[in-house]
Amino acid sequence: MKQMANFEKSLATEHIEHQDVDAYRNPGPVKAKDFTYLVFIRKTKKDSFFLDEERDGGENLNAFPTSLASHGLVGLGVFLLNPDYQSDIIYKCEGLAEWRGQAAWEIRFGQRKEAPSRRMTWKDTRGVFPVAL
Repeated sequence: MKQMANFEKSLATEHIEHQDVDAYRNPGPVKAKDFTYLVFIRKTKKDSFFLDEERDGGENLNAFPTSLASHGLVGLGVFLLNPDYQSDIIYKCEGLAEWRGQAAWEIRFGQRKEAPSRRMTWKDTRGVFPVAL
């Protein structure tokens, strides 16, 4: 149990909404589900992190409102701030904005076209595919 003290952990309720859009761009009904979501983050080396995220229902596609499962959004946030990946990303300050009634800096980020996708994938019943940020 002593090792568990080295972990940062967060527990939250994750609300997911899916909405299919047909070939004519007509939106279908919104399908929603709430999950209990737990994230563990541990710094393993100076610039390295171990991250594990779990939700009730796991990555079982049948547990999601549609056959699309999301995984790794917390890791994406860690990735955006990790110096090892900064050469893959373009950062641009868009200026001062408002978030939940508070002033906040709005930063746009995107993957450099010449950088291969190292962090995001799309997974469905046909396989796993890399996705540019």
